[in-house]
Amino acid sequence: MTGRYNTSHLPEDQYEPDSAQVRYIPALLDEFEQKQLKTYTPCNCIELDEIALALAEVHVELMLIHPFREGNGRLGRMLATLMALQAGLPILDFSDWDGEKREPYFAAVRAGLDRDYIPMQMLFAGIIETPSQTA
Repeated sequence: MTGRYNTSHLPEDQYEPDSAQVRYIPALLDEFEQKQLKTYTPCNCIELDEIALALAEVHVELMLIHPFREGNGRLGRMLATLMALQAGLPILDFSDWDGEKREPYFAAVRAGLDRDYIPMQMLFAGIIETPSQTA
């Protein structure tokens, strides 16, 4: 059910080998709150590269925990947008991540397994440097 922590393993055809074992989700979220959220929210970074790194680390760590059965990506994009707004940036446009940047996005999440946030930082830098077209 959307909005509740994932409490069951996914069916074999939906298995995600890099996602957290469900029994560890509450502890991992506590650690995420202490390490990433308390460090980077509110997002008071000034330099664009610092903002991109903060967004990258928070996003990757949340995606690796994968706390919900559905909606993890949406939540991650909403959190990144909120952090960007806190830093004084416009609303982020993630449309490329569903298209041409889809594979680099998944590779950037996987790089986070080794705490390498640079690939995701580069993706966020691209979004920050190309603000959404709003009227």
